[in-house]
Amino acid sequence: MRYSTYINNQKCLDWGLNANQGALFDLLNQSVSWASEVVIEGVVYYWVSRHKVIEELPLFYKTADTVYRHFVELNDKGLIVYLKQGKHGDKDLIRLTDKGKTWNEFKSDLSRDNSEINPSLPNELGNESEITRKQIRDNSEINPTDKYINNKNTKDHIKKTSQKKTALLDFELHFEKFWSAGMRKVGKEQALKKFKSVYESYNAEYPTSLEDFTQMLIDDVAKRLRLKQFGFDNLHPSTYLNNWRWLDDYPQEPAGQNMGKIQSDDEFADNGTWGVGRKLNIDPSLIPEYLR
Repeated sequence: MRYSTYINNQKCLDWGLNANQGALFDLLNQSVSWASEVVIEGVVYYWVSRHKVIEELPLFYKTADTVYRHFVELNDKGLIVYLKQGKHGDKDLIRLTDKGKTWNEFKSDLSRDNSEINPSLPNELGNESEITRKQIRDNSEINPTDKYINNKNTKDHIKKTSQKKTALLDFELHFEKFWSAGMRKVGKEQALKKFKSVYESYNAEYPTSLEDFTQMLIDDVAKRLRLKQFGFDNLHPSTYLNNWRWLDDYPQEPAGQNMGKIQSDDEFADNGTWGVGRKLNIDPSLIPEYLR
C-alpha cells in the first residue's frame, strides 16, 4: 500500500478528474518504476493489474470494475493509451500520452498574474519565476513522482530495457533454427510471436532452457517429416506451436523400413525368388515340378 499520494489539483481541474482518478493517475505516472514492461510493435506499455491498483490505493478503490471504468475514462480523455490483452482480455496495458506526461508540470499563478496584470514588473521577478518552473520540470524528469523515485530508477529502467532487447534477440536466433527445420515457411512474424509465448508457457510448466526447447522442436519436426505424417508437410508453424503438436503421438514406422536383408552363407537360404520352397527352406530343385 502507498503511504502517500501526490495529486496535482490544477491538472485534475484542467482535465476534469475527481480525487480518485487523480490518485490513480499518480500511480500510473509512476508505473515505469514498478510495473512490468510489455513491448507491442516497438512501443513500451506497462502491465498495471486492477488488483494491484486496489492494493496500492485502498482509500480510493474497492472493486476492479471501478478501476477498469477509470482506465477507460483516462483513455477517453487522452491521458493514457489503454489496451487489454490476454486470453480473456484481463491483462491491462497502460502507457502515458504526451498530454499525460505533463502531470508534473507546474505553472505559478503569481507568474501568470504578473505577466497579465503587471507586464512591466522588474525582470528579476520574472526570471525567478522562470527558474522555479525550470527547477520543477527538471526535477520531475529525474524524479517523476517524489523523493523516493530517483535517478536509480532511470538507470534500472535502461538496464532492464537492454536486457529485454538481448532476450528478444536470443529468441529470434533460436526461432530461425526452428524456422529452418523443414516446416512450411508461412506466417513468419506470427510464428515468431507464438514461438516466444509458447516457450514461456512450456517453460513455466516444464522448466527447460530455450536452447533445449528449440532442439526438441527441431528433432520432432525432422522425425515427423521422415515418417511422412499425414498432412504434416502442410501444417502451419503457428498451429504446430500453439497446439503443442510436438506432444502428439508419432505415426507407426512403415513396415520393414528398418529391416535390411538377412545375410546368410547357406546356399539354400531363401533369396526371395523361391515359390513353394521359400517357406520350407529346402533346395527348390528337390520340389516336384507340379508343386512349384
